[in-house]
Amino acid sequence: MKKIGLLLIGMILWCGCGGDDNEELSDSYAQIRVVTGLDIVDDNGNPVGTWEKPNHNPGPLRLYPIPAGNQLFVSSQTIITDIWIVPASCEKDTTDRNIKLLSLDLEYDINEVEMNEISSLEIDNFNNQVALNLEGSSKGFYKLFARTTNNDLFWQNFYFDPDLIPLLDWTLLDDACN
Repeated sequence: MKKIGLLLIGMILWCGCGGDDNEELSDSYAQIRVVTGLDIVDDNGNPVGTWEKPNHNPGPLRLYPIPAGNQLFVSSQTIITDIWIVPASCEKDTTDRNIKLLSLDLEYDINEVEMNEISSLEIDNFNNQVALNLEGSSKGFYKLFARTTNNDLFWQNFYFDPDLIPLLDWTLLDDACN
């Protein structure tokens, strides 16, 4: 009986310790300055595919193209009042959790967004679309946050490269994420 009790305690400890590591790894998706994937969108706003597991909550937002060259378009049927761009690092998630679904439950505080932003834009007269000039920005991963008139906050990940040519080979993103 003692052997069975010790065996059970050992199994509980082993399982408990192993679970903590996975939980730590998979929670990085929630950090404001972390990108875990992208929706790939062409120059006309048409979805092309998904790279890795995006940790975003785009709601009514549509960004294109992704990856972006010197210009990024933001469109929405909902009126957008503010836009913030936050630089991010890329992390590949190695867990089996549904990051895209979990990200829909994330909530960021506007103050946290403003503390991390490198660029912001107040939009007085949003007409379903705005073009953002990204010239002078550093090559890399970013999150675009947008606030709507009813104070909802949405965000979408994107990659910027000023020397970007139309993306045919997604290994560029794999290389940038190392």
